[in-house]
Amino acid sequence: MDEKDVTPADIARTGYVTDSAISLLFSGKTKSVSFDMCRAIAKATDTSLIIIYRMAGLLPPLNATQLELEEIAEEAGQLNPQDRMEALAFIRMKRNLRKRNG
Repeated sequence: MDEKDVTPADIARTGYVTDSAISLLFSGKTKSVSFDMCRAIAKATDTSLIIIYRMAGLLPPLNATQLELEEIAEEAGQLNPQDRMEALAFIRMKRNLRKRNG
């Protein structure tokens, strides 16, 4: 969470969890993470809920390639249609260049 400068107060403001639940989590007094806590963290950090679930161990882990592809799909889903088409064209161009260059 430090990456995105999110504080426990930011998580509390989402309204999904109580201050005491956040305090317990950050103090290490609880090891389990609830679905509501995941929702709060996802909202506060503007991160996909699926990614947060995986980080919390609520969904099975993916290998590095699968994680990257999931993140790419999440980011692309937030683009407008024109930007998505441009991103897809860029990916195809990179793939074709690699094919040509061996």
